[in-house]
Amino acid sequence: MSKIHLIMPAILAAVVSIQQVPYDEQRVGTATYYQADGNGNCMFDALPEPQYVAALNTEDYNNPVINGQSYDNATMCGAYALVTGRKGSITVKIVDRCDGGLCTANHLDLSTEAFAEIDDLDAGYVSINWQLVSVPLDGPVQFRYKDGSSQWWTGIQLLNHRNPVASVELLRDSAWEVVPRTQYNYFIADNGFGAGCPILRVTDVFGNQLIETAKVCLDGDIVEQLEWTGLGQFPRP
Repeated sequence: MSKIHLIMPAILAAVVSIQQVPYDEQRVGTATYYQADGNGNCMFDALPEPQYVAALNTEDYNNPVINGQSYDNATMCGAYALVTGRKGSITVKIVDRCDGGLCTANHLDLSTEAFAEIDDLDAGYVSINWQLVSVPLDGPVQFRYKDGSSQWWTGIQLLNHRNPVASVELLRDSAWEVVPRTQYNYFIADNGFGAGCPILRVTDVFGNQLIETAKVCLDGDIVEQLEWTGLGQFPRP
């Protein structure tokens, strides 16, 4: 979880232009910055520099609303936002939750690299507009089992998804079973996925669905290979 720190960064790398499709309403908010590495409440891995990422305020993290629809906590994890300030715009990935007095609704705590693209670091706290966007990504959606997963207790996380993930369902006994999502961005089945290679149905916030058969199967023991790559990617809205 991010805390607001105002620091002076080293020389920043150039921003790479990304073609993207805006969706949802444009939001009026505020921004600060912190020394981010891509890790945080969403449980993603740290990224190589520069990190164009952001922490989302707790209110919008716990009760996100996208296109007028309310979703569960952590739905914004992995979403991309186009942030515009006085100096320009930058696209950031939501990787963390921002906690503190300045982190009110519609507030983003940006990485220092991202903040420097939209305003002067000396400003510290600025007004912004921001909007969710769908960006081009290389390759299909990826999956990661949580440490300690087995057929008896299973946790799974989605990575490299173009659009926010609304739900994950498990095919069990010929019926789709919703896998609850945690605040730390894992979908957890306390009774496990069962033995074999689970079949999952993943739905994004636009209703697009991917049905994937796991490439790492569960046989009762704790899985040693945690990550695998699916076959599909969500379309751009």
